[in-house]
Amino acid sequence: MDASVSTNDRNFLFAHRVLMRSALSLVATFAWIFVFQYYLSYSLSLPLALFATVVVYGLSQALLVFLTPFSAAHLRGGVKRSMMFGASFAALALAILGATIVGFFSDPAGWGIVLFGILFGAYRALYWIPYRIRTAPFSGRSHIFFDFLIALMPLFAGITIASENGGFLRLLSGAAACIALSIVPLLPMTDVREKFSWSFDETFQIFFNPRHRLLMWRTLLAGFENAALFLIWPLAVFLIVGASFPTMGLVLSASLVIVLLFRGLYRRILKRIFERESILLTVVFVSSGWLFRFVAGSPFAIVFADTYSFVHSPFGARELILHESSLDGGSYLDEFTALQEIGQGLGRILMCAFVVLLLPVLGVQITLALSILAAGIAAGGSVVLAYKIRKLAY
Repeated sequence: MDASVSTNDRNFLFAHRVLMRSALSLVATFAWIFVFQYYLSYSLSLPLALFATVVVYGLSQALLVFLTPFSAAHLRGGVKRSMMFGASFAALALAILGATIVGFFSDPAGWGIVLFGILFGAYRALYWIPYRIRTAPFSGRSHIFFDFLIALMPLFAGITIASENGGFLRLLSGAAACIALSIVPLLPMTDVREKFSWSFDETFQIFFNPRHRLLMWRTLLAGFENAALFLIWPLAVFLIVGASFPTMGLVLSASLVIVLLFRGLYRRILKRIFERESILLTVVFVSSGWLFRFVAGSPFAIVFADTYSFVHSPFGARELILHESSLDGGSYLDEFTALQEIGQGLGRILMCAFVVLLLPVLGVQITLALSILAAGIAAGGSVVLAYKIRKLAY
């Protein structure tokens, strides 16, 4: 542990992360469903609503890709400032989404929704967690307790939306307020400065350099998969459960709680059975999770498919709870962290392009189904490339 990391700094970061993660767990999945419903209410067309939602999501990822080199370079001025700006953009994005849904900025083009996508992309680009503080030890029991509490947030959110008039607005405004409040513990925290030695042009030249081809393809495939996991699959689940927010919240929370309870035990059992790492077996497990999602047609089947997939997923349990992917634990380690963020952002854009191209020809159901199958192929490819990269590193 870095001797310069004080107990106060660890506590400040812990308080910030509990508030931030609680808010994101409440709305991370439902926010994009609200976007989908907004466009559906105007167009009365499932294909058009899905098309618009995917385009806005792609726009947010394009902004993430564009801003990441600038964001990493400005870490020289301090990670804390970047965190505060990122959290501010996240809070503002949710507030604008809520305002748009109730009638402000309301029009068929959905400029308020577009602004939400832009701000959410800016949040993702700017928000880095100080590595030296994040890796300092906290109380394990505290983490476990809050992980379970946060895993139950989707259920609470689903019930809130369905049980109260304007429940979605209460949810979004409450999450925005919680994120804004999370900035307060950051104020007294010791700042951490990082270096980023590449210019904007150099960053992209290095990313597409043939020497980094394996890294490029691995992150593109990983981004392709997590766009399916955090956007396409939740939309599919929403349609499968008949647009029932309580049912959706229940299946999400049930899957996450089961994973938190049994993921570690299950992986230890597998490690004992298969003493040597089998890349083929890993690919089968990761890809077959998407196959189970492909055939899922009921809430119970969704819980089974998600639980099976989450247990074998390369994503961490906390990423799954927040329904977003973060590299290196959400911390900036070096220039290659920025390259991976850019690669995953481009991969998510590729998934959006995949959906946009198929949708006019094949319709909503077939497009969603093929996107889920394509995500399974991408997941297997990402595992193979990650294995090759590790092998070359050692």
